[in-house]
Amino acid sequence: DGTRRVLAVRGGSQIMHSSTPTVVSTKLNQNATAGETTLTLADGVDWRAGDLIAVSTTDYYFGETHYAAGDPSFAQTEVLEVAIDTGGSSHVTVTEPLQNNRWGALQYVTDAGMSLSPGLFDAPSPLTPTILDERALIIHLSRTIVIQGADDAHWQDGFGAHVIVSGASPVAQVEGVMFLRGGQRRTMGRYPFHWHMLSASSGENTPVAPGDHFLRRSVVLESENRAVTIHGTSGVVVDSVFAVDIKNHAFFFEDGSETGNVVTDCVAMKVRNRLNEHLKNHDRQPSGFWLTNPDNTITGNSASDIQGVGLWNSFSTNVFGASASAGLVMNPASLPIAAFDDNVAHGCQSVGIQTEFPVIDEAGNTAPRTYRPEPDGRFVMNRNIIWKSNNGGYQNRVSIPTYNAWTVADNTARDIFGATDHHAQIVGTLFVSQSLNDEHTHLHVPNQAWNFQPRRRGVASYHFSADISSVTTIGYVGVDDSDDHTPQITPNGQFVYAPGFIDLSDLYIDPISVGTWRCGGWKLIESNPGYLTRTPASIAQEDDTTTPDVNEALPHDTFPKSYGSSSNRYRHWPLSGALWDPHGYFGAAGNYVVATPAPFFTHGLSNSAVAVPPGTRSNPINGISTPDRFVGLNAIRPFTHNQWWAGSTDVSTTMDRLDENGDVVDSLFLGDDCSSSIFHFRHYALQSGGIYRLRLFTDTYSSCSSPPEAPAGTRSSYDVTNGYRSTDTFLIGLPWPFSANNCTVSIRSWNNTVVPLSDASVNKFDNIRDSSERAFWRDAQNDLVWVKYMGGIDPEPDVANLWTDHELFRHHTILLTAVEP
Repeated sequence: DGTRRVLAVRGGSQIMHSSTPTVVSTKLNQNATAGETTLTLADGVDWRAGDLIAVSTTDYYFGETHYAAGDPSFAQTEVLEVAIDTGGSSHVTVTEPLQNNRWGALQYVTDAGMSLSPGLFDAPSPLTPTILDERALIIHLSRTIVIQGADDAHWQDGFGAHVIVSGASPVAQVEGVMFLRGGQRRTMGRYPFHWHMLSASSGENTPVAPGDHFLRRSVVLESENRAVTIHGTSGVVVDSVFAVDIKNHAFFFEDGSETGNVVTDCVAMKVRNRLNEHLKNHDRQPSGFWLTNPDNTITGNSASDIQGVGLWNSFSTNVFGASASAGLVMNPASLPIAAFDDNVAHGCQSVGIQTEFPVIDEAGNTAPRTYRPEPDGRFVMNRNIIWKSNNGGYQNRVSIPTYNAWTVADNTARDIFGATDHHAQIVGTLFVSQSLNDEHTHLHVPNQAWNFQPRRRGVASYHFSADISSVTTIGYVGVDDSDDHTPQITPNGQFVYAPGFIDLSDLYIDPISVGTWRCGGWKLIESNPGYLTRTPASIAQEDDTTTPDVNEALPHDTFPKSYGSSSNRYRHWPLSGALWDPHGYFGAAGNYVVATPAPFFTHGLSNSAVAVPPGTRSNPINGISTPDRFVGLNAIRPFTHNQWWAGSTDVSTTMDRLDENGDVVDSLFLGDDCSSSIFHFRHYALQSGGIYRLRLFTDTYSSCSSPPEAPAGTRSSYDVTNGYRSTDTFLIGLPWPFSANNCTVSIRSWNNTVVPLSDASVNKFDNIRDSSERAFWRDAQNDLVWVKYMGGIDPEPDVANLWTDHELFRHHTILLTAVEP
């Protein structure tokens, strides 16, 4: 019935202690193959015949279909029985043979790559991890005290044992207990072990008395509904608790009101969902640890073989459930992380660790939200380890984190990715593309995860809002002609992913990327720094009204070229045309890297420009490194004046690259007739000393486009980035309808100095091209204003003292203003 199998402590004391073996958790210390019955451990253990142990997977999560088929090459958690007393030995014999291979060797970081023995390694940081430990975790499960549900028809229907601690001032001190066949399927509040509403009451959150509540060295084995739930309770300790074969989230913080709790050295293995039998919508993607409030200490825990996320930081902006009903008002997402260190996640179907997608309602729906703790958005996470997770390592959407000395290895797609504010830090982290634990690699993972991409990349660029410094990268190969090393377009056509350490496919914000300045000290071992994806459209046009002609396809250009078709829908936005390489990762230190051999970028480059390896100058598949400087043109506002952060017009544009005679060398088209609101970026990378002409295409509008902001010929503004030096110069023709008004031209500098330009003695193209001073020419016949731009208006700063992109760009603005007739 509904009350059977419930042990309820309401206001009383629950004190249970039993002795446990000295060592309840160790690692495999030698590789073990399927069929073996004796395992070599890292520690001597005093386990007895008949005891149960669990052996973690050391592989990816391959899915229930593969596991059900019994394929021995696809490993999942195994529960085994000890055959004979170990008597302190580091060898344990089990009654049934191991079903799958397990990795059991430490891997050492060396200057030549990963090794099974220590070697020379000149670490870029004292924080840098020097050992990769992917050995199988082995945990001891048997306990003297067992609270269990009967193995009967009720259990087959999902009806197991449940322990609840609630009421006024109870005490729960539990150590050395097994909870077997616990939890009740699809029943709220029925979990194997459950602290219930001991702190959240009458609008207050009062922690329990120190020492009154702990669960230590205990085991939850086989649960139909979670493992350990902390609900509306603050101040409890959960230490060395092992949860194996759990349905829905295993370690569960329920409402978001729970603070001051300590969860340390706990293990979640083999966590699954029950399709269409979940309590909350987020249970569809179960986690080893579901964490809804950052003000808790989460250290030294392990999650593996998870049909979802290993550790999920789901920090909402309010509390839910009984805590909300009790009048408690709290914004968990405003609280700093107490501690989140030394946790391990591997073999997860989704990502290993996630600080993203917090719960947003009582139904358990989640949504992308930024975690931004008060007062300044800063928080720290240290030494977390993620390996062999199917959908990438760590995903976050956060403010200003510092991630110190993490280890990420063997994950698919990207190891660390998401979104941060500026000044985020990734420091001293070890990135390993593919380790020696290679029975299966990322290419063998079933394509089940929504973000699955076979191309291995270490870290997302974060638009260089994150400073990535003193990292070690091993084995992130560059683009070549093999199937898994060529660029791959995403299904919706928005991004091109290619292998290499840093994923540069999302540099759509600025025409020039300079954030590499803050990314010093990389140690690239057998690694390519990254693939600078070319701007999605580089096409020539015959005139202002006709459908553009298409350039011949360039090497590894995977973007579709059809203009105006559905396949072109996502190609109205640009990517950075050039990247500053101050530390010399791609070529000579101080050079710029351009993404493509298209003449728009390469015309007039000096002879010292070379291809980024691998590749040749005629086929520079990873870009071209050149000492020639590039500046950016963005915040393109042909119908109004605006500061640079106001963005650009929606109007489709084409930038022509011209030769000395004003003839078109190449053209770059941006925009189509049905743009998406999120990517209304218009910007171009211009070579210093180059000649350009901008054209507008107002005839490409449709019902999903917005009209120009104001009548043409009123005023215009164009921002110049990275063009503050006296040697930064270019000539550009900008559209202006002289049939409407005449105009004047000025340049507003970073320091807000406005310099009027003169058109005296400038009456033809040759004059403006050859001018050694800032000037402009009214080309009324072609409705163009030609502007000779030069920097040097403000005193030139010492770059060593600059840090933010804003300071490095030093935005200037070209202003065109109508002269009333």
